[in-house]
Amino acid sequence: MSYTKSTTECLFGGTYTRFFKNGELIATRDGGKIELIPKYAHPIELTRAQGFRYWKRHFPERVCYALPALLEEAVDREPSSFGSFFNRNGEEIGYCG
Repeated sequence: MSYTKSTTECLFGGTYTRFFKNGELIATRDGGKIELIPKYAHPIELTRAQGFRYWKRHFPERVCYALPALLEEAVDREPSSFGSFFNRNGEEIGYCG
């Protein structure tokens, strides 16, 4: 498996870069932002923790069933870790799971 890139200078300044994987075009960059070819662009799946952080930051006044569908799905997932949380004095301050 080999990755290569090809950079071309534009007539009006700047550069245009193409990225290849085994000779097949997978992404382009015109200036700063890299754009994946749709065949290789996969949706990102939010974790439960990311869902809660996003909820707190962007929708603090909403209840869980009023969130956008993808965010609600992330928040409803099972926790990936289980156990107790302790402070520095050894006192249990929370439980997850």
